[in-house]
Amino acid sequence: MAHVWAARALLPEMVERGEGYLLSTASAAGILTQVGALVYSVTKHAAVAVAEWLNINYDPMRGSRCRAWSRSVYARRCSSWRWRIRWARRR
Repeated sequence: MAHVWAARALLPEMVERGEGYLLSTASAAGILTQVGALVYSVTKHAAVAVAEWLNINYDPMRGSRCRAWSRSVYARRCSSWRWRIRWARRR
């Protein structure tokens, strides 16, 4: 809901000013569902959907310069990668 609350709070001023940007970060689960993580996947899909809705309703073709982006971050190898794999195998 934070994405919706941020849009409600910031959009009126952005529209009045004539431009503005909202950026949200969701995980890859916002695009690809993560098996076994229903609530997590649904909330990330919602974050992406809010950005899409804002872009449709505040389209530049309608004269608006307000934009929204949702960045979906994928897993990367890091120093704790091996530890996480070992931990997952024990489960």
